[in-house]
Amino acid sequence: MPKKILVVCRHFWPEKTRINELCNHLVSYGFKVDVLCGQPCNEAGEFQRGYNSFKVRRETKNKINIYRTFDVKQGNGSNLRIFLNYVTFPLMARMQSNHLLQGKYDAVLIYQLSPVMMCGPGIRIAEKLQIPVYIYVADLWPQGLYSVIDVQSSLFRRLLYRISMSYYRKADRLIVPSELMRGYFASRLGMTDEQLPVVTQVPDSAYEQKIRDDSLLEKLAGSFTLLVPGDFDGQLHVDGVIRTAQKIRSSEAGNIRFVVTGTGEKIGELQKQVMKNGLEDLFFFEGRITSMETGKYLYAADIITAIVKPEKTSAYQLPHQMINYLAAGKPVVASIGGLVKDLIRRAGCGEAVEPDDLSGIYSSIMKIYRMSGQERQRLGQQGAAWQKEHFNPDENAEKIAWILAGEDANVPSAEVSSIRQLRDL
Repeated sequence: MPKKILVVCRHFWPEKTRINELCNHLVSYGFKVDVLCGQPCNEAGEFQRGYNSFKVRRETKNKINIYRTFDVKQGNGSNLRIFLNYVTFPLMARMQSNHLLQGKYDAVLIYQLSPVMMCGPGIRIAEKLQIPVYIYVADLWPQGLYSVIDVQSSLFRRLLYRISMSYYRKADRLIVPSELMRGYFASRLGMTDEQLPVVTQVPDSAYEQKIRDDSLLEKLAGSFTLLVPGDFDGQLHVDGVIRTAQKIRSSEAGNIRFVVTGTGEKIGELQKQVMKNGLEDLFFFEGRITSMETGKYLYAADIITAIVKPEKTSAYQLPHQMINYLAAGKPVVASIGGLVKDLIRRAGCGEAVEPDDLSGIYSSIMKIYRMSGQERQRLGQQGAAWQKEHFNPDENAEKIAWILAGEDANVPSAEVSSIRQLRDL
């Protein structure tokens, strides 16, 4: 008899999220899957066509039953909107969970994004039904909050830490994306390796596609393109980008251009600093782009850059954006340090320097700039190959399916791959 799983995640189809593919894998392995989620939004924070705050509905997609809650759109991303967006789903999903308590589930899988409070409804259902609850920690809290919002109060930080740990300790297993995070939880919650299986994150499918767009190529004709994706908006080191651009202007590399995608507070600040310093001819600000448009900017890019503030990096979690950049198959230059620096070194896909090493950022860009096109292509291919080997969606789904089946997650890959046989029958 197939196991019946309830997946709890704020975001789900028709939004393009990683949990969509995982749920489809689980169905192919023979699981029955229900999903409790919010209303789908687009890249601008607005509800997608046909959805609104009050239309609580049930849908079916690829044999997956989808239960949506009342929701508040994030809209323009103001602090008030973000706060309402954060608190609405946990509260409304808890109310929706009363209906789901009638389901005969075998386990609950929570795909935990921000905020950590989204775990509450799933934990409640698992406790009421006396079934296991598994939390995939896709965004470690409260550290994930600090990467976006500067929280100075030590009292508030301690409170956030205690709230986060109160959710995490209720999991039968915490599925974590790195060995470092496993050590983090083991030391704080006293959990064993079996309770802390490691399953790495996987890239967004949009970053695996490169699409030729002649109008964009014509716009950038003659340029050596440094793509600055808006993924790191909250962590963007504005002064670092400006000072790097000033160094480039005074160099012999007259055709280097920064192509900045996305919108947000830091990107708006960057625009102002570009104008203030007379650097307009070095920058293209493309605004918010959709996931469908990502491919054309990846096609046009020569280097993907991530220049991030030092205090915005995590010692325990590899930023998911970096896995996307590897999948894109382009050279990467990053000023993040820690796990990212080690990843780029191992993958051989570019250059990484410590945060605030602005001379190092400039030197790294110039090093790749001076390479031949063939050498740059080799860097990108090495990154894509590393991603496929270490951040593979199929293998990761197999491991999670093995965990949901109640088996020991710390098993050899050959044994885990037996789950695949279920799909192929």
